[in-house]
Amino acid sequence: MLGLYVMIDKLMSTVNSKTKLLEFCEELVDFWVEHKYITVSASAKRSNGQNRAIRECYKQILDQNEGFTAKYVERLCKLQHGVPILISSGDEIKQYVFENALSGLNHEQELKAMDSLAVTSTFSPAQAHMFIEQIMDDYPYITLSKTKKNKFF
Repeated sequence: MLGLYVMIDKLMSTVNSKTKLLEFCEELVDFWVEHKYITVSASAKRSNGQNRAIRECYKQILDQNEGFTAKYVERLCKLQHGVPILISSGDEIKQYVFENALSGLNHEQELKAMDSLAVTSTFSPAQAHMFIEQIMDDYPYITLSKTKKNKFF
């Protein structure tokens, strides 16, 4: 699904459904009529299905590992899988931030740092897919339903 972000003077919206897109298009036309000039930007973000899949992976890991907390599972997956995906993305700024933010920290400190660093929230759909696949590779007991009703990918 495509997330649409439009900033024109003060008009901005996140569009994540056809209904919202149609509503926002009406607002956009009205704004254009008034100002005669607009700049539109769109960016692809994780889909709702990918968000569900990530949460389901976390839940299944939690269910299979006594002593783990939900926060620990989320932090661990972000640290072990998310950070390497972002560092390898070719984005030099992200590489610099993550390498320097985690430099010199012990494992517990790295895990806690996951609360402050934008990891999965910045994923493209391809990165989110890679994240899910890597988690499933590391935790082979995870099963995700790929039915039409509950599409994860």
